[in-house]
Amino acid sequence: MRATSRGWLVRCPFHDDKTPSAICYRADGGFHCFGCGVHCRDVLDFHQRMTGLSFKAAAQALGAWRAGR
Repeated sequence: MRATSRGWLVRCPFHDDKTPSAICYRADGGFHCFGCGVHCRDVLDFHQRMTGLSFKAAAQALGAWRAGR
């Protein structure tokens, strides 16, 4: 991982990445891989893509969803 003015350059977990080809944006928590093209809007979207969970299940797993709300 290497810090930049916009975020952090990281190896992409969505493909076999040997060198950092993705960025995690500091401003909004978004993610974009310049190698495979995956783009995530925020941490919740990233978690959904990594786990295959639905929006609600991913939000619950991250503690961002309470029953009855």
